[in-house]
This record gives sequence, structure tokens and C-alpha cells, in this order.
Amino acid sequence: MRDAVELERHGVPAVVVVTEPFHGLADATAAARGAEGFPVVVVRHPLAPLGDDDLRAEAERVAIDVLTALTVPWA
Repeated sequence: MRDAVELERHGVPAVVVVTEPFHGLADATAAARGAEGFPVVVVRHPLAPLGDDDLRAEAERVAIDVLTALTVPWA
């Protein structure tokens, strides 16, 4: 999260992708860095046991959220 916030502050679009258990931590870290509301895309947890088809489906599910986060200013 810290790196993503710094990238954005230097004009490089960034988004953070986390699994469900880390969503709160990502939001708290963003707030602590003065970047409340920073874009976070949440994927299901756990990812490790998923096969190729399920991973592809998860990526397709969040793709528009990632693209939006990278193209719409958050602050």
C-alpha cells in the first residue's frame, strides 16, 4: 500500500489488490499515509488452491475494477 500511494503521488497510476482478510489493513494503511479512500481491489481468499480456470474467473471478475482504479483519479 505504501508503495502504491507513493507511486500515485509521483503521477504513476496504482491500485492495490488484496485478498479479503487484508482489506481492512490496506484501508488502515492508506489512511495512515494520508490517502484515505485509495483504490483497493479485493479478490477472494484463499487463491493458492484455485486451479487455472478459477483463477482466470477471479481475474475477469475484478478486471474492470482494476482498470477503473488505474484510470479514474481517486483524490
